Amino acid sequence: MKNKLKHVLCWIIDERSLLGAKTVAAAEKNIRETAFNGHGNKIPWGAIPVIILFGDDYQLPPVLVDGAISLFGKRHQLKRTLARHKSTTHSSNNQSLTHTGGDILINELTERVFHLDKNFRQRDQDGNNNQSRFRDILGRLRTCQHTDEDCNMIMSLKFTRIQDSAFRKRIENHKNTIYLYSKNKPRNERNLKMLHKLSTETNEPVAMINAKFEHLSGSQKPILSHFDRKSIVLSTHLCIGCKVALESLNICPTWGLYNGCLGNVVDIVYDHPQGPNNYSTNLPKFVIVDFPEFEPPPHVAVWDRLNPTVRKLNS
Repeated sequence: MKNKLKHVLCWIIDERSLLGAKTVAAAEKNIRETAFNGHGNKIPWGAIPVIILFGDDYQLPPVLVDGAISLFGKRHQLKRTLARHKSTTHSSNNQSLTHTGGDILINELTERVFHLDKNFRQRDQDGNNNQSRFRDILGRLRTCQHTDEDCNMIMSLKFTRIQDSAFRKRIENHKNTIYLYSKNKPRNERNLKMLHKLSTETNEPVAMINAKFEHLSGSQKPILSHFDRKSIVLSTHLCIGCKVALESLNICPTWGLYNGCLGNVVDIVYDHPQGPNNYSTNLPKFVIVDFPEFEPPPHVAVWDRLNPTVRKLNS
């Protein structure tokens, strides 16, 4: 990170409303210790000349943590707490991070505020006023001033209300259609349905892969307290040709491996003859995934040029 921040002049952060105070405080602390090789580690943001924060506070707040709006309501309490614990505001404990991040969001990064009032995303084109109508509806929804007519218009766009069955079927089966679910259960059911369909069409088996844990004591029972419970995957189902995505992890965004990046399973390689059949114990040796957006620097070689599948992808 120090190499990336050696000569940085401007740091831009988007989606202010979604930022939790602890995240902001931790980001500032890390940047302060790494920007310009840490020479400005006593100065906010490591002495980077320009810090720009974009966002709309009417939009979604952070999940389960305090952000700019919730802490603004506690600003007087926050001010007293910071004054009382001024010497520890840059420590890494949770309470201190929340107080420090709240001060950054409410005070430090609001010294100069610019109001952007022109919408470039929804614009009228060729005399069509649908975009302006949609823009006005979004504007009213943003401030909770929407009308019954606005709600009816939005609900009319619900996919299940489309009457043209042929059109619905074409959308449902299109290769680029992405399904979004608010709950895990229907999402998992959809994924299993598509895996079964793919397996039937390609005659490729579905590998049911269970996480395997090994402890120094010899126990294979997972100690979940040692892991981030929200990120750990205890089991998954894969099939050659299926789509996968990186979740809750930014491996290397500059190379195209970011949270939400989509890829395709190219091969599932086992080093024993049973393959995925004995799924309670057998794990694949490795799974090859093709991420179309993955672009490593020229000096970084492919991890295994001798593997026939990898060689095929790069030929």
